[in-house]
This record gives sequence, structure tokens and C-alpha cells, in this order.
Amino acid sequence: MGVGILPALSLHSNLRDLEETSTERHRRAERRYLLGLSLACAGVYLVIASLTLHLWLLAIVSRSLSGWLGLALMSGRILGWRLAWAFPVAASCILAYWGAAAGTGNNYAWWEFSARPHDDVPSLLLTACLLAGGVLAYSATPWRWKRLTSSPGHPPLGRDAQVTKVTPPGDSNPEPAN
Repeated sequence: MGVGILPALSLHSNLRDLEETSTERHRRAERRYLLGLSLACAGVYLVIASLTLHLWLLAIVSRSLSGWLGLALMSGRILGWRLAWAFPVAASCILAYWGAAAGTGNNYAWWEFSARPHDDVPSLLLTACLLAGGVLAYSATPWRWKRLTSSPGHPPLGRDAQVTKVTPPGDSNPEPAN
């Protein structure tokens, strides 16, 4: 679980307010950093784990890594990147207690994605949805969220805003500047 949380946890910065107003170049670098660190962490962990684990168990671990990363991205966006660990830790408690209690022996609940067999389709779909939800939460930057939640009577923000020329008093036909 820690390997899935680490990339999202590393997005914490003391300059958060400045980064929220950052340019596309900074966001592109941040996305590359997140993708690179996620792949590097998973790669190193899986290579080391492959020395002792069977191949089918590696498939379960790699599937669950994407679910943990998705939960960490959601937690980081909602609670702040410093608390990116909160949703995965809460989910692991729920999975360990109720996921194992729902079944008997090696039968776990269908939503227990970290312990189901490697060829379990519901667990694969659940981790894909968790990762997609995490990527969606990560891409919901404050300015995108503001644009989505602004009221329809207000003019659009950003590149879509249209600038109008200032008209002298008495002229009722303003012309667009663009």
C-alpha cells in the first residue's frame, strides 16, 4: 500500500497556493513527475518482490497498487496532499476487517481488491475505477473546479473570456476587442 501512496504523498508542497495558480508548463512537469515516480516505485517494488513471490501473487500486488494510487490521489485532492494516505489507510482497515469477514477461508468479498485471485474481473474493474477516479480527482484543479461551479450568469474565465472595448457614455453598441 505504501508504494501506491508514495507518489501522491510526494505532491505536497509548502508553496501550494503558488502552485494552484501555476502555468501549463508546471502542471505538465507535475504530471510527468507523478507518472514517472508511480512507475518507478511500482517497478522497484515489483522487481524486489519477484525474488520471493510467485507470478500470480505479483499480479495481485500490481493490481492492488493501482487501486491504492487512485485512493491516494482522491485523498490528496480532497484532504490535501499531506493527507494522501488517509483514504488508503481507512480503506485497508475496511478491507481487512469486512473483506475477510464476508467470506470463509480464502473466499473474500468481491470488493476486496487486495486479496482476490489474480484473474478476478470485479477486482480488476474496481481498481481500474479507483485509478480513474484518482486521475479525475487529480485533474480537478482549483481553477477547473471554479470554472465548472461558476454560475451561468457570470462571464467565462480564462482563455474563453471575451474582452470588450470600453464605450463612451451614450454609445449602446460595444464592439468586441478580439
